[in-house]
Order: sequence, then C-alpha cells, then structure tokens
Amino acid sequence: MKSKILFPFFGLCFMAFSAMVLRTVPIPNNVNECIKVEGVVTKIVDAGTFDIKFKLEGDDVVYYINRGQERGLVISELEDQLIGKKVTFYYPDYWTLMDPNNRTKHLNQVNFKDEILFTELGIRK
Repeated sequence: MKSKILFPFFGLCFMAFSAMVLRTVPIPNNVNECIKVEGVVTKIVDAGTFDIKFKLEGDDVVYYINRGQERGLVISELEDQLIGKKVTFYYPDYWTLMDPNNRTKHLNQVNFKDEILFTELGIRK
C-alpha cells in the first residue's frame, strides 16, 4: 500500500526538481525589464559551446552571452574593443537551482558607448 502512495509522490518531486533545474532563461522585451550593471571589462574568454564569458573589474559575477560566437561575435575583436573599457550589461532577474548563489548572469544586451554590440531583447525562443 505504501508503494502505491510513495511512487506518485517521488514522481511529482522529481518533476518539480527537474523543472527548477532545467528552467530556461527568460528573454525580456526591452532593457526596462532587465537589471543593468556597468563596469570595466578585465577579461573575455571562450566558455565552450560557443559561449563568451566576461569579467568586470571588482565584480565576482561571471557574465556570459549564450552561443555568442555562433551569433557572429568574435572574442579577439571584443577583447580589442572592450578590455579596459566601461560597458553596460543587461540581464534578466531570475534564479535557477543550477546557480544557487546567483553568480552567473545570462546577458540579454551589451552596450559600449552609444552602440549596442549584442542584443536578444524581444526575441522569444
């Protein structure tokens, strides 16, 4: 009798856990729906799977553009343009179990001076 109750219970728990872990990153419609951070770029690296990671001076958060290299961004060009320069990042406010300390941020838009270098705002996946 207990197994008839426990199996559905554990199944529901597994589904809830999976939904929290596999949750997709929200893509807002505009920058007003994003968190804005400004800082000086100290490092840009290939994060594997075509992702591009950024580090800002005095900030221990890792910012990344998902599949940025597939979207036409070139790391060496970004380094030449942005290392030591102030940029503005926009990212969604969300939490996932895969990053419980919230130290990795998926970038929705990258601005340098008055130019938008990258954006996915308004794009629904």
